[in-house]
Amino acid sequence: MNYIINPWWFYLAGLFGKLEILWLVIIAALPIFVCIGMLLLLLCDADYDQFASIVKGKSKLVMAVLLTCALLFIAVPTQDTVNKMIIANVLTTENIKGGAEFTQDQIGQIIDKIADAAIKVKQTENGDKS
Repeated sequence: MNYIINPWWFYLAGLFGKLEILWLVIIAALPIFVCIGMLLLLLCDADYDQFASIVKGKSKLVMAVLLTCALLFIAVPTQDTVNKMIIANVLTTENIKGGAEFTQDQIGQIIDKIADAAIKVKQTENGDKS
């Protein structure tokens, strides 16, 4: 098929928009996590080594969950993107040519019917006068 616009361009455009959102979330969340970690370190009665081991153990799990969520957020297109891709997939030069031919045929039939109706009206007018 000869696409007018390749549907994958819409997917990539949506992907870049999502990457921007994800980047802003990371930038906003990172200082919050650092502050929470510093507060926990200051308020916790445990020593630094014990605190570091706890954070290491939990951070792997948290990072795995966050990475999975981020990948799903990026990879799964929005409904708007899917709709655009479907329309772009159908909108090919062949379909437009076929639609143009169909439209021309329909317009030709309408013109023929109008001409037939005009002839009948003219005949009726001529028949009433005589």
